[in-house]
Amino acid sequence: MGRMSADGHHGSMRPAGKGRWYLYVKRGVRRVKRLDFEATGNDGTPRGYYEVFEGTAEEAQRRRDEIWESMATDVNLGDRMTIGDYWERVFVDEHLVRRSAKTRKAYESYFSRYVLPAFGHRWPPDIRHRELQALVDSVAGPASQRTLVRYLRAFLGYMRADLDIREPMAIDGRIEYSPLQARRKETWSAEDLREAMVALEGNRIERLFLVMAGGGLRREEAIPLVVPDDLRFAADEAGSLVAEVRIWRTFTDEDRLRELTKTRAERYVVIPEPFSSRLLELMPDQSEPLFPSTLREKSPDEVDDRYFDGCTLPTMTPSAVSAYWAKLFRPEGTYKIRSKEHVRPAGPLASLPKIELESLRHTHVTLAHEGGAPMHLSALAHGHSEQVQYGHYLGTGQASRVVADAVSKVMRGRLETPRRDSDYRL
Repeated sequence: MGRMSADGHHGSMRPAGKGRWYLYVKRGVRRVKRLDFEATGNDGTPRGYYEVFEGTAEEAQRRRDEIWESMATDVNLGDRMTIGDYWERVFVDEHLVRRSAKTRKAYESYFSRYVLPAFGHRWPPDIRHRELQALVDSVAGPASQRTLVRYLRAFLGYMRADLDIREPMAIDGRIEYSPLQARRKETWSAEDLREAMVALEGNRIERLFLVMAGGGLRREEAIPLVVPDDLRFAADEAGSLVAEVRIWRTFTDEDRLRELTKTRAERYVVIPEPFSSRLLELMPDQSEPLFPSTLREKSPDEVDDRYFDGCTLPTMTPSAVSAYWAKLFRPEGTYKIRSKEHVRPAGPLASLPKIELESLRHTHVTLAHEGGAPMHLSALAHGHSEQVQYGHYLGTGQASRVVADAVSKVMRGRLETPRRDSDYRL
């Protein structure tokens, strides 16, 4: 007959609010499934069926007994959906599809390499903390470990909500990571930045350089800007020229143009002197991308996704921009063509420490912090994920302009006075 509860009914029930009950019934043993969803036997653990029922206590008791009887004939009832089942049948088509191509590719890589082989056949609450920690430890590199846990937490959050899982999970506990590397990405000092501004005068990348270094923009945020349309020049309270930029879309190699930023919200960036004056001088008469491509001989049909509305020139792709940036640091060298030796001149930035293109943004953030910009306001201005935590204090629109303007003043002061000075406070 099977074990009954104290009230003579099968399973357990507890109140979940007025007229609602949590029902849990166990009967039989749970099957083990492969990732192709074929059953291979059982693992000896009880099959458990969970349900939220609305009705009276007597109706809930009758429902418990109905579930118990149904589990005798339906072997799939209570055979809980595994991580592999949910990934294949729900998450990929309903949740992952809404993310960018770059993010989808990263999820698929981490899940196929780590999560599905280890836990694809498991029900999340059954995974023990030591098992999860062992999986994290098997991943090389602290950054990759953190990425794995971030993706797994997002995935299990969706699974918890869709399946109404109320049991605790190991992912809710503390996860230990390998120590972070002491070496950080190289950034420029204020002196280096000023030297680079002089060295890049007249170079094709100068406008992109001024926007990224002067406003702290990401590469994918700066490339879709159209000049002069997306830049508005005005005087601040002190009478200094500033350039105001609205950040509301991105351009990547994987997704091309997307009218959505990484933080899923638009923001405003204020670019101060000395960047703003030079930007104004470089504004064209007609609309064009911030960094146009040299593939002008190609027809628009061949590079259609690189033409922005109102522009007659295609944009440079992010990967091509980074490759162009790297060449600016090349030292002087020689090469031969048909046995004739030629001299390759040094790049305009050869005398400066070599940094990645994205480190222009890191340089801006570093100088702003050194100048005294509070961490949370700097995060808002630069579009970090902390915007989620602090955004409700300031809202959007004009408030984000105020934050960006304050950070730009700190940045300008840091450039004018290279040393660290505690006077720069917002």
